[in-house]
Amino acid sequence: MSWGQWGRVLVAAVVLGWVLLAPPTFRVESTGDTVSCQSLGTAWREPVDLADRLPSDQLDAVEHVVAEVPGTDLSAAADRLRAACRDARQDRQTLLIVVLAVVIGALVIDRTRPRGSGSRPAAEQDAAPRAAATTKEP
Repeated sequence: MSWGQWGRVLVAAVVLGWVLLAPPTFRVESTGDTVSCQSLGTAWREPVDLADRLPSDQLDAVEHVVAEVPGTDLSAAADRLRAACRDARQDRQTLLIVVLAVVIGALVIDRTRPRGSGSRPAAEQDAAPRAAATTKEP
């Protein structure tokens, strides 16, 4: 592999790692708090149960919403926060699928692209004219 191919592989690995391992975040409109959800890669094989307990930053955001917005109860704010986290995770899954499609498409295009004369090894390029010269008879 050439250095350019290694560079493309490194960039693809970094982007896929960020999409998979970085927790998706969103901003609560009523308070301006930024809340992070569970990343896609932390619980790869186990289902994410958002109905159990809330992490500390999400719990702080729910309490802040209840304190700032009159008439909001705790369970309704927590349910909206869980739904927003579910949406953020689904958006991140969609982004992961798009990035994978682009990477796979780039690999397919790179493999099917016709190679020019510069892609043959030097030994093959030198052997072709010699073979043609040796087949001529006087």
